[in-house]
Amino acid sequence: MGAEFNYYTYRGSKSELLEHHRELQVEECEQYGNDTYAGHIGIMPLGVEFVEIKPFASEAEARDYLEAEHCKWDRAMAIPFVGEGNIFDKASQKIMDQCCKAKRELVTLEADLLLKIRRTKSKTIGCKKCGSSISRLYITNTDCPVCGKRESFYSKTQMDRIKRKREKFKSLKSKPLRRTKVQVIHLVGGVPHDL
Repeated sequence: MGAEFNYYTYRGSKSELLEHHRELQVEECEQYGNDTYAGHIGIMPLGVEFVEIKPFASEAEARDYLEAEHCKWDRAMAIPFVGEGNIFDKASQKIMDQCCKAKRELVTLEADLLLKIRRTKSKTIGCKKCGSSISRLYITNTDCPVCGKRESFYSKTQMDRIKRKREKFKSLKSKPLRRTKVQVIHLVGGVPHDL
């Protein structure tokens, strides 16, 4: 069975390419399978081999080099070429990191509060809107299964904590982000192995 040449153009910073490629490989394997006959970038050995050469003048030249130099059983190669890419500037990257942290904190808080609601000693909990009494064993989220009211099992204090976390996340998410241009981008790929 023949192998197909697979590649993509990465327009971000070189320092973030490894993480991007790792995530792409995981997604490809989840979506298309991870046996050797799958024939996608995800089944290639993990990682990227950066080719340290003068950037090619065009993507076509980089592709020709990649097709000629990549061996079937090797990791994906990253071939530099001249082009325009965009990366976030340092201030924007800091905002994005803070936004991710705020999102994680919000998700963790909601999960912790739900766990606390489920582990309380009383066997049932009442909905604040319809007054229904629901067994804590069947609560999978904080929405009432009877009337559908969202977040009806939180106390006022819990709701205030969640509201503050949401406002912080919303505030960070609404901040403008700026990108800077890069002149060297990468063509990443190769021939995934198949038997």
